[in-house]
Amino acid sequence: MSRKSNKVRSSVLGAMLSAITICANASATVPEVGAPAQRDALISNQANQAVLLGAAVTDSNRLVVVGERGMVLLSDDGGAHWRQGAVPVSVTLTAVRFAGQQGVAVGHGGVVLTSSDGGEHWLLRLEGIVPRNWRCRRRRQATTRR
Repeated sequence: MSRKSNKVRSSVLGAMLSAITICANASATVPEVGAPAQRDALISNQANQAVLLGAAVTDSNRLVVVGERGMVLLSDDGGAHWRQGAVPVSVTLTAVRFAGQQGVAVGHGGVVLTSSDGGEHWLLRLEGIVPRNWRCRRRRQATTRR
């Protein structure tokens, strides 16, 4: 082999090893995917600028809206003034529904929250973490019962 081809091979090999090292280091510093499901939503003084994705009305005409980073906003005066509810997760919440004072909110990662006080306080009911083979097992059971 010529010196030139050895030099090219060495350069390519060096670049590949550098890329692998950079990727390995980058992935080591990435926080765990499920981490927002274990962190309370932050109280924000800029909640009026949050991206809001779902809304509902309780039987007492309270407006409850949900959105990014676990944001739940409440208004008892038709939307003139808003305050934040206490939420045990900081994942994006995408929908909310109420029947009387009982509410359910759902969000990214399969998070399910419930409230029994019109949205003031929320409890984490499901984190969306299921065993890897759960779907296969359920699908197999459904097909064998037919």
